[in-house]
Amino acid sequence: MKITQGPWRDGHDSATLFVADMTIGYIGRDGDIGLTRCPMCKLENYHMVVSLGGCAFCGFNLNGLKTTHDDGSVTWEKMKGLDDE
Repeated sequence: MKITQGPWRDGHDSATLFVADMTIGYIGRDGDIGLTRCPMCKLENYHMVVSLGGCAFCGFNLNGLKTTHDDGSVTWEKMKGLDDE
């Protein structure tokens, strides 16, 4: 499955990240990411590790899938281990 980013909203410094129709976290305008719900094990993440981008339960890490380009845009690698859409 593919990670998609919601729109930047006026007055907010982050955008929502999705896998299919499931909200998995956020990305800040500064590039920092947070994983609130793991797309692999489907568990809500332990709050102390959300800002690290990894799952406290299964070890999945969102940071390894993010590529930030010179123009500031971000792309995401396809996640291994999930069925294709």
